Amino acid sequence: MVDRFNILFVSASDPGQGAPHHVMGGIWLASRGWPVHLLTTGPADRLFINTPLGRIPASGIPKQVGWLGKIGWQLHMFWQLLQVRLKGQTDVYYIESSPVTLVALAALLLVPRRNIIYHTQDYLEPARFRFRAGVEKRFARRAGLVICNEPARARFMASNYSLSQVPIVVRTSLPAAWPTPDRDPAIRKDLLASLGLEDLPKWTLVLHQGAFSDMRCSETLLRALALLPRDYLVVFTGTPPNSLAEQLARNAARNLGLHGRLIFANREPFDELLRITASCDVGTLLYPDDGIGNFFQAPGRLTEYIGCGIPIIASHFPGLELVVLKYDLGRVCDSQDPSSIAEALQLIGVRSKQRQESERVRLTSIAKGELSYDSMAARIETYLLSLSHDK
Repeated sequence: MVDRFNILFVSASDPGQGAPHHVMGGIWLASRGWPVHLLTTGPADRLFINTPLGRIPASGIPKQVGWLGKIGWQLHMFWQLLQVRLKGQTDVYYIESSPVTLVALAALLLVPRRNIIYHTQDYLEPARFRFRAGVEKRFARRAGLVICNEPARARFMASNYSLSQVPIVVRTSLPAAWPTPDRDPAIRKDLLASLGLEDLPKWTLVLHQGAFSDMRCSETLLRALALLPRDYLVVFTGTPPNSLAEQLARNAARNLGLHGRLIFANREPFDELLRITASCDVGTLLYPDDGIGNFFQAPGRLTEYIGCGIPIIASHFPGLELVVLKYDLGRVCDSQDPSSIAEALQLIGVRSKQRQESERVRLTSIAKGELSYDSMAARIETYLLSLSHDK
């Protein structure tokens, strides 16, 4: 048996809020028996994080707003990393995403390359974020292992940053053991009741995870909805009542004559989001063609949707299209063209209820199999095992 050793997983995300994808590397390794400690944004008195895959030791750095607050957070993170180094009990520093790279670059000075892992799920158009990209480039070149979440992003990142190797690819997805709910008639009934509607088989609930946003082609989706029968409704999540996002969505709907066809489900916990997802009929993965980040997407929502048994419509960008067509996950469309989106939605909406139920079983199986986090993350464990052999 190979001796396993201490891993400090560092992320700017808060695993107690929203989707778990940014800390999934730490969660997954801990579930495999590696001694992981999470250092993330969160309450200062945090001692553990409870996840469906187990309980993980954790420390939190309170989130702060404004520029001074962000600088304070960075300084706090820097001090925490220095303290960990001084204790000399950590073998591997697993740094997740670019918001932490500036701090990590300074705090991990002289740490051997092979003891640093850098994992990014948000590699974006470098020209838009020149300073952040410059720091990320330096840190990625410091790391012994670099991980990206999409093959084309990884190739571009290797060329743009002059990395010695192309980053390994671990898609943003849920592990096979992560629980996903069945369709819940009570949730569906509540969603429809918010519009004063009865829960009838004719309704097709189109799920738009997240608030109204240009980044998710929300207005174009509503323009597509205007081309479809009134049986099609759109469900927005993550939209607080009376928020700017809700106002924008309602204004767009009013201008398009979509009264009574938008549902706002403001439920924050991730398990609740999955319950809503399983109770809808189709999920949307629509992005503008505005740069590397959106053109080469590998969103965590993909396995959230299919893990809950619902098909998707996605932008017809090469990476997304390949996955959707290869595994028959739904339909692709031109995310800038309302008629193309409407056609994709109709092709899924006309499926019989019997076929929808059989599809749920098949899609869930794919999410738990070929597209699960486990199917790709084994390469991280292989790297760690090679280090532990050399220890």
